[in-house]
Amino acid sequence: GELRSQIPPWTPSAWPSLFTGTNPGRHGLFDFLAFDGYEWDVVDATRLRERTVWEYLSNAGYESVVVNVPVTHPPRQFDGALIPGYTAPEDPPCHPEGLLDDVRDAVGSYRVYPDPGSDPASDDYAAHREVVRSRGEAFTYLADRFDPDFGFLQFQQTDTVFHRYPDDWDAVSAVYEAADAALERV
Repeated sequence: GELRSQIPPWTPSAWPSLFTGTNPGRHGLFDFLAFDGYEWDVVDATRLRERTVWEYLSNAGYESVVVNVPVTHPPRQFDGALIPGYTAPEDPPCHPEGLLDDVRDAVGSYRVYPDPGSDPASDDYAAHREVVRSRGEAFTYLADRFDPDFGFLQFQQTDTVFHRYPDDWDAVSAVYEAADAALERV
């Protein structure tokens, strides 16, 4: 069927609409920035006015693992594990505390955002493929550790590749092949 977004169709309002089941008028997030007079900041979960699906599940006795979902920083308390995604800082606090260090010990590097050019010997897409790989491995590790009833894994790179490399179908193929491989492992 036809896939439709909500209005406005922006990352910081669409993702909270998906994971709260409400529109921006209810959950309170409309754009990448939030203003208080002339002061502004990047939106985050502190401005979210509705509960998430994993919070509802937690209240019903179910455990969840959430990896890389945008606008989930800082994480709120629930039964399970959460590594924030887009709009979070590079080394975000996770739930439970210390989770990111555990994940990095288990799966190697884990970054919220790719670091292109960090390895001069590799091609330019390597950092993007590495971020995708680490998402899948982090989710698999956490699913094995927590044995959740619900899981939510998001690969931001399948969107970012179109912004970073417009009209570069080699880049798109590289990222989507990495996402396919990660999903197969998950």
